[in-house]
Amino acid sequence: MGFFDFLFKPKEKDLQAVSMGQLLKMLNFESPYFFNRKHSSVYESDLIRSAIHAKAKHTAKLKPLIIGDINKELGLILSTKPNPFQSTYDFLYRLRTLYETDTCVFILPLYRDVEQTVINGLYPLKASMSEIVEYEGALYLRYTFANGQKAAIEYDRVGVIMKMNYASELFGDTNQALDSTLNLIDMQNQAINQSIKSSAAIRFIAALSQPLHEDDLKKERENFSMKNLSAENDTGVMIIDGKYKDVKQLESKQFVIETAQMEYIKNSIFSYFGVNQKILQNDFDENVWNSFYEGEIETFAIQCSLAINNMIFTLSDIKKGSNLYFQSNRLQYASNKTKYEVTSGLFDRGIYGVDDVAEAWGLPITGNNKKYIRKEYAEIGEDGAIKYDRKESEVTK
Repeated sequence: MGFFDFLFKPKEKDLQAVSMGQLLKMLNFESPYFFNRKHSSVYESDLIRSAIHAKAKHTAKLKPLIIGDINKELGLILSTKPNPFQSTYDFLYRLRTLYETDTCVFILPLYRDVEQTVINGLYPLKASMSEIVEYEGALYLRYTFANGQKAAIEYDRVGVIMKMNYASELFGDTNQALDSTLNLIDMQNQAINQSIKSSAAIRFIAALSQPLHEDDLKKERENFSMKNLSAENDTGVMIIDGKYKDVKQLESKQFVIETAQMEYIKNSIFSYFGVNQKILQNDFDENVWNSFYEGEIETFAIQCSLAINNMIFTLSDIKKGSNLYFQSNRLQYASNKTKYEVTSGLFDRGIYGVDDVAEAWGLPITGNNKKYIRKEYAEIGEDGAIKYDRKESEVTK
């Protein structure tokens, strides 16, 4: 059994039968292909890569949690090592990176058995090219890895997370809208590189006292450059004879990027990816963090949890209360004042346990998550009368 078979345990019929399938046409007549456009290589830009990295590393801190009695073992696997090659952090980091770079990412189920009945892991898939095919009335995702390895799986088994959902109902759109900004960045970089090369060179202009043939003029220019401007002249002194006149050095002006132009590029990228300078440089306060979390982290967590829930649970399981969701310590970047107000208020009301408070403050977890409630609270009945606990009322008397 090879590496690929060990990891995905594909059914034999999936590769043979599905290869005979017909390419499905979407309602908008777009072919259901997905591929990474080479001309829109957004990950090659340092600023865009920084934006994607910021979103990926904060997404990777989410903690998957399964509610209910079904798939408890899978919950443990997902919270530690979703597949043999990635920790939970690495899995979520790559999932978010592919999502931002390609606007679409697949989550493949890993099975314990060849019959594909028990899911025991998840794998984030970036295929060099994928397509939806129809075979015997069922939809399949047929994909090809960069190394040429091919596989197929029923589409309803796959988790799909996408954005820019316009051009294709099943794959979303691409980042082609960034092409103009990427071109500006590329031209800026070329201008800077050329400016540095030009400013580093020492250039002169000289007039000859007598006219020369074009070939002789070329030889004279090379001779002047070799004797005076090459590394062989280590004296720092240039001596010329009477055949040259009006020898002048050309001053190179260094290219400086316009502030307005640079701000335009940065704002275009920041707006597109929903980040700002403070997020990229880890210089944010709790207000900036909360806005970033609610706009970029929380929304992805919802998408991810819905996609995985539909993979690992049936509608009957969900109806009975089974659910996977991603939780986060949102108080991590809050001020001490905010932490105190939130933790004390929730602890007094029995919502936070001891370990919940310790985690919020970055203290060691002891395994004691007992919950307490302040006892001066009393229930008010429908008639407006205060209902005291009997034992407490006796003690009060």
